[in-house]
Amino acid sequence: MSRPEFKIDPAHAPELGDLGLDRLEACLDYDRGEVVKAEIPGRDVVRIDRDRGSYYLKRVRGKGWKDVPHENAVLERLRLSGLPVPEPVAFGSRGNEAALVTVGLPTENTLEQLLLRGEVPPERLRNLLDSVAGLLRDLHGLGVNHRDFYAGHIHLGEADRVYLVDLGRAEVRGRVPRRRVIKDLAALNFSIPERVVGPKARLRFLLDYLGGSASRNQIRRIARQVDRKSQRMRRHSLHKLERGEANVHVNE
Repeated sequence: MSRPEFKIDPAHAPELGDLGLDRLEACLDYDRGEVVKAEIPGRDVVRIDRDRGSYYLKRVRGKGWKDVPHENAVLERLRLSGLPVPEPVAFGSRGNEAALVTVGLPTENTLEQLLLRGEVPPERLRNLLDSVAGLLRDLHGLGVNHRDFYAGHIHLGEADRVYLVDLGRAEVRGRVPRRRVIKDLAALNFSIPERVVGPKARLRFLLDYLGGSASRNQIRRIARQVDRKSQRMRRHSLHKLERGEANVHVNE
């Protein structure tokens, strides 16, 4: 068995020690807190409340364990560039097991949750989509594509500040390929309910993301590509639902 690796932020070490999260084995065996995500066997996310906010402990055993060290590296990279993502404070791996501790974000819900509640005032919706477009543009500008850029992975804080989570599958390059740009745009487009966000708002989002340099022909071409990819995502998700797979849903 390979030697365990564990790194911890010195500023958080005392509190993590008090919580019993200062060793890899302790993180992997941790049995307190609230499990907030465990749809896939061998993977879970636990929220640990503290006096000021919370920590989140992500653990993967077996398939997909490499996503954890990768996410730790991506979060560190993006935070150095000023993007609003969780702060990683402890990370460890051993064999095909890994754990990551991040500081809980100052958020109460996600963009998906907000939109599914019903109609959002037009000005608020416009401001939210403008913020998300800027976030995605900045992410791609750093050579990073998310691969799961769904509305449920965009968290909302005070004054509707947007935060991005779940970057374990993100890809990092010198420049994001067009097909990956389309996939991120399509993932968001697919996950936003049509009854709340209509065609005009979606087109405005695309224009905000592309900026003023895009021509009408470019905009039309990208809009068609995004729509086709969104439809394929929808069909694929519906097939998964028919097979009874977990962790899949389609917003109407």
